[in-house]
Amino acid sequence: MIGDQIWAKNVLIALEYVYDEKYQRRSWTGIGPEVSSPSEMFNVLFNDCSIDKFISHPPEFVTRETIRRIQNLACEMEPIEVDDANPELLLDSPLWSKVREAALSAAESLRRDLRPN
Repeated sequence: MIGDQIWAKNVLIALEYVYDEKYQRRSWTGIGPEVSSPSEMFNVLFNDCSIDKFISHPPEFVTRETIRRIQNLACEMEPIEVDDANPELLLDSPLWSKVREAALSAAESLRRDLRPN
């Protein structure tokens, strides 16, 4: 099992990809050097980073505010139907805009929690 600091840093990196629209446009549509997809982003966050476990059993240094923001992100992502064949539909969706905003908010809070005192 990885340590709590590394886990939180991995969650932060995943959150950064979720709020980065420019990265998504490059990697999901094939116009940039990166290769990714909406389903891969969901997989990284929910499976690789075990975001549900992070919410239910957070590291001690993660504040309630951060957990609340991550929960909000998970709720915003829940109704999203992933279509890797048409990522532009998701990128331009008002629902995805809310997801990006929630991810930015969660990342800012988690970044504060990770700063040394």
